[in-house]
Amino acid sequence: MRANASGVQRSFYTSDFERIPDITIMGDSPSPLKLDKPQGWNRMVDVAQILSKPFAFCRIDLYNIDGKVYLSEMTFFPNSGVNRFQPYEWALRLGEWIDLAKCQTSPVYHFIE
Repeated sequence: MRANASGVQRSFYTSDFERIPDITIMGDSPSPLKLDKPQGWNRMVDVAQILSKPFAFCRIDLYNIDGKVYLSEMTFFPNSGVNRFQPYEWALRLGEWIDLAKCQTSPVYHFIE
């Protein structure tokens, strides 16, 4: 598989480490690499779920180094919120996974008046 003009290749996986086929973002190419589930993956998913729980959406970037999980960053608007998923149906499907009800019930979203 040939990379796009930028040369960026990436793949998307579910929290169960199932590869999401044929999805691209911002014109990037899917990576042809077949990855094995990393050691400590389940722990990393647990950490990401705990850290992201108060938010309607939050991408949690983690590293697993020698079996220890490290936080890299928490991102609330990747690519300034203008990602273009292809095929478009994936943009809709991923959007359905966001629980906007949290914006009304989580104290994170309440401001001092």
